[in-house]
Amino acid sequence: GTCDWNPAKIPMCIKNFNKFLPAMGVANDTFSSQNMTQLNTIDEQKSNFVCAPRGAAGMGMLTDHGLKMHGWDDEDYETTHNAGRGPVFYQFRNFLLQNLGISSRHLSGPPFKLLFSRFSSNTRGRVVGFGKQEVVLKKSFSPEELQVSSCRMSDMTLYDQANITSDAAIFVTVVGGGAMTATFL
Repeated sequence: GTCDWNPAKIPMCIKNFNKFLPAMGVANDTFSSQNMTQLNTIDEQKSNFVCAPRGAAGMGMLTDHGLKMHGWDDEDYETTHNAGRGPVFYQFRNFLLQNLGISSRHLSGPPFKLLFSRFSSNTRGRVVGFGKQEVVLKKSFSPEELQVSSCRMSDMTLYDQANITSDAAIFVTVVGGGAMTATFL
């Protein structure tokens, strides 16, 4: 399902739509969810991933779920979905970065950059700050080998999230919608 499968989640879903749709070249004030088919693009931007000039496919097939039911059913674990799909993810990442006006960088190192996404979920059991892990890694590696940093993505604009994440070699977060920023790795 989409993020608005539950009426209680609709405000969060709208917030995510407003944040991410412009990066996909979609006007957020004219697009909704699976219940609407209306779509207007911004500046007639085109993508190799859209085959209809006035249609948009969701990101479901780019997620870990694909056609599965969110990991709720035993059958969801019988097959893998994303094995070997790295090039597709990387092309989509570059498309989003281009729409945000961020250059696509090829990472080199050392030093490599590791980024912790603090408190990326407010779901009970997923509220993790990674403070201890950050301290241990900073003590274990020299800054010439590994630069460790952390941020709270919910306090940042999408542009800033994409910019800092696209510069990281390693991104640590918890599962759920807060992991969406990993798209920019």
